[in-house]
Amino acid sequence: MNLPNAMSFARLIVGLALLISYLFLNISISHIGFLFIIAALSDGLDGYIARRYNCCTAYGAWLDHLSDKVLVSSALIILSWVYPTIYIRTAVWIMIQREYLALAARSFPINDREPTQGEAFQVHWLGKLKTATQCVAIGGLMLSPQSSYPLLWMLSYSLLGVAALLSVLSCGNYFIKLINQ
Repeated sequence: MNLPNAMSFARLIVGLALLISYLFLNISISHIGFLFIIAALSDGLDGYIARRYNCCTAYGAWLDHLSDKVLVSSALIILSWVYPTIYIRTAVWIMIQREYLALAARSFPINDREPTQGEAFQVHWLGKLKTATQCVAIGGLMLSPQSSYPLLWMLSYSLLGVAALLSVLSCGNYFIKLINQ
């Protein structure tokens, strides 16, 4: 297993550990947020390393994508428990649905055949913008309880809605791309 794949696998484990830590170990939301941010930053780093050292693989792209889905979904589920508002729960529902629809879309073979190593389903800039917005919103909401940093919390709260909108748009883009191939 190369370094980028190991980083993706670690992110998958961290995503599951976030849920377990919050549910069973009573770890504070701020600590969960700190771990989430570190794991989210590793997403960009593993991609950079894979491209820089030419160790991109179809398996690595799939594992990276799956790890992102588990990490983000775990964090979103925790947010919906910490802040049980209609706004947050609706945004969480939209984003989780998008995550797994996109994962399913990427799992389909291209033109009735499996993609080769260099032909992995490329991520559109809209998906990257969605991910960045989503991670900033999730990290901000986890690190800044409403009472401690109200301005950061409100900004993060607003960004969560933007991330939900970008989720819908980027999911539509995935399916348009899938239909056109």
